[in-house]
Amino acid sequence: MKRILIVVNKQVDWPDLEVALAPNGLDYFMSLENRDDYLGIVTVDVNKGYTQADVRKLMEALQADSSKIYLGYQPDQKLGRRIFSLAFWFIHSRRIHDARTGLMAIPKAILESVSESDSPLRFLVSAIRKKYAVEEVQVESELQAVRSASTCIDLWILFQTFIKYVLSSFSSFLVDIVLFQLVIFLFRHLDSDVRILLATVISRVFSSVVNYSINKRVVFQNGGGHRVPALKYFSLVLAEMFTSAFLVAVVYRLTGFPETAIKLLVDLVLFFTGYMIEKIFIFETTKND
Repeated sequence: MKRILIVVNKQVDWPDLEVALAPNGLDYFMSLENRDDYLGIVTVDVNKGYTQADVRKLMEALQADSSKIYLGYQPDQKLGRRIFSLAFWFIHSRRIHDARTGLMAIPKAILESVSESDSPLRFLVSAIRKKYAVEEVQVESELQAVRSASTCIDLWILFQTFIKYVLSSFSSFLVDIVLFQLVIFLFRHLDSDVRILLATVISRVFSSVVNYSINKRVVFQNGGGHRVPALKYFSLVLAEMFTSAFLVAVVYRLTGFPETAIKLLVDLVLFFTGYMIEKIFIFETTKND
């Protein structure tokens, strides 16, 4: 049976395990010339209070099935971890109890496939994007709250996809809203329903082309072809477009508020719905991307 290397960030006395001391276990393992001798690694943040028994639980899981990434977690979660877990689910469509865990078992094959290894969280996000299976293993140790200078970095890693999505959407929104207002002004003599529908169609067509290009390549980094994601994306655009037009027209008839103001509120709701649909169903990443 192949060995499993335990990489720690602080000296420990675990004589029954093959232990290496390194600040970044992922980079350290990838630098080894004899890494083919190993099934994988277990990285341990000793400062958080993980024990040798916890490490063995992850080793056993990795030996039983080396096609998954294993994360150690304590079910008694603090409020901060729960909030982070909820945000992780919204942004990356995967429920992880402790995405900032200090105990992780990773097969060698997955380590070599996922290039982002400068931090455990970035590696985890990249692995999830590539559709690798992640399983959580409950540990019994009472974990310690450790102040970490990486908190801001972790927040950026967590939210960067959504931030890019916001910036992409804002760029296309500017195109959309300017064209919408322009068409409303140019065709102000038409019936309100016709005017709103025409303005919505013209503005959404131009803005959606801009948004699709940015989202595919920059936001969700989908390296596949265009045929399937484009078909899905523009089907979503059509659904959102007519939903927006319908709701704006209905609210306008009921309230008489300016069409542009109504459109702002309607499209804000559609914005969050669209993110989840694009993330899960349209620009999903495969292991080969």
